[in-house]
Amino acid sequence: MKIFFKVFFLIFLTYTLQGLCEENNIKEHKSSNLMKVYHAIVKSLISDGQINNLIKKHNVDYSASDLLGNVPDVEEIPKSSEKDDVLNKILNNKEVKVGALKGKNWGSIGNYEVNPPTGFWPELMYLIWKTISKKVFNDENAIKVKYLFFADVFNALNNNEIDMTDNYFLSLQNSKENLRNNISKISQGLSLINHSNKILVLKEHNINNLNDLKSYILKNNDVKIACLTEANCKAFKDIFQSGVKYVYGNYSSYNDLSQSILSKENLAGIVSGLPKDFNDPKLTIIDSLTKTAHSPFFR
Repeated sequence: MKIFFKVFFLIFLTYTLQGLCEENNIKEHKSSNLMKVYHAIVKSLISDGQINNLIKKHNVDYSASDLLGNVPDVEEIPKSSEKDDVLNKILNNKEVKVGALKGKNWGSIGNYEVNPPTGFWPELMYLIWKTISKKVFNDENAIKVKYLFFADVFNALNNNEIDMTDNYFLSLQNSKENLRNNISKISQGLSLINHSNKILVLKEHNINNLNDLKSYILKNNDVKIACLTEANCKAFKDIFQSGVKYVYGNYSSYNDLSQSILSKENLAGIVSGLPKDFNDPKLTIIDSLTKTAHSPFFR
């Protein structure tokens, strides 16, 4: 009897593992070709200075990632006979559907209140797909970038409403998106752009660096710190471990966020990729020295 159960268990385990492997292969297959090509193209754009030129053009506090050095070059665009292959679908339709957050206006970083959107992030997306289009069709305008806007971009990605997200997203780990979506179905691309998070505070508080802010928080309970996104707040979870109430979801632009500080609704604001020409005489800008990476997401 014991031998029977052991044999039964081994057979059950074998079929279970086989099913998991097949499921993972399907998941990997859908966007694996797209991710290989996408990363290789971005690597080439970093190498020839085009992404750095784009950063300078928009005067944003970003730097190109150094993590793509080992990404293999793509001499030919891979083709697949699988009908679910995302890259094949894009090339056949000559259109890529890109998901972005609805109603966001970050100025020169990216204005998503207009369609097509403008600014650094949209121009980076256009540049990448023009380069892919040129390589495949010898025509940089053959593939159309179609932006679609959502309150929950990752839900749209899970539901196959889009082919990929924009490049500005941060890690989903420990975020509310994890609870709303099946993140196991989503693949995070390699980081393309890095930035150092900045903190905005009123000059009258005489807070000039991170240690000053920590001291202020220790002396004053339940201070409110605003963030443009939940991910911005998560980047500081280990820096301000107590005495802070984080506020996010209410601000669609740097101006909205800075106004909440000027009105003393919030003590400070955390932002990423602040435009270098951003200047308010009543605010101090502190470099948090915490680096954050931006990536596209695929399914």
